Order: sequence, then structure tokens, then C-alpha cells
Amino acid sequence: MKILLLLAWVLFFVTGCQKDEVIPKSTTELLQGSWKVASHTYDGYDASNLKVYTNTTQNTSIYIISGQNISISDGTTTDPWATYTLSEQQNKKYIHVAGFGLNATFELAQLTPNNMTWQRETQNDTYQTTTGVRKDAKSIITIQFQK
Repeated sequence: MKILLLLAWVLFFVTGCQKDEVIPKSTTELLQGSWKVASHTYDGYDASNLKVYTNTTQNTSIYIISGQNISISDGTTTDPWATYTLSEQQNKKYIHVAGFGLNATFELAQLTPNNMTWQRETQNDTYQTTTGVRKDAKSIITIQFQK
């Protein structure tokens, strides 16, 4: 009889316990930490929205996000770089970065615990290349990060 009572009690606790609910991390929580730049891509488009230029570079920069601050490291030294704020419009998340000559808004196109993509579109962009000055009707800058 004691064994049946013990089994009933164990069965009650095993079936009565639920797994802890996993609460998804907020955007701010996911942003925190060290992010290595995996690639930086510049795509240029003509007036008919045809891609006419692309340039992808890799570098060893590390963006360190702590609180609302972003520092950049080359692996040896770390320097304060900018602050950021977040916003959301039409179900898209944006990061506004300001500091040291930069005041830009990027869409957070992807944000997972291990990967992040910033994307920014500009109109009538002029920039210097190794062959001269280019002017595109539209440009899209994509920065991919990995933790």
C-alpha cells in the first residue's frame, strides 16, 4: 500500500510539472556582446534599379555593444565609437547609430543570438573607388556580424 501511495505521489509530481517557459530575449538583450564583422557589402544600383556595382570586404573589426554604447576593437585596442537607440516601424527593427562622424540608421535585417545583419539604403550616393568617383541612384550597405 505504501508503494502504491509513493508511486501515485511520484506520478503526480512528474505529470504535474511543466517545463519552464522560455521567454525570448529582447532586441536589446540580443545586441549585447562582442560581434565580429563577417562582411561589409556595398551594392550600387542604377536609375532602373539594376545592380551595377558590388564590393564586399572582410575585416577583423569587432563591435562591442554594452548597454547603449558601441566600441570598436581591432583585437588589440578598443575605442569608444558610438551610442545607439532602437526603433520599430511597420514590423521592422532599426538601430540608430550616432558618434564620431557617423549618424546613420540601419535596419536590423537579422538578429539571432549568433548572427546579426545591419542594412542601410541611400539614394543618389557618390563615393570614391580605386578607379574614380561613382554615383549610384541607390546603394545598399550590408554589414554581417557573428558572435
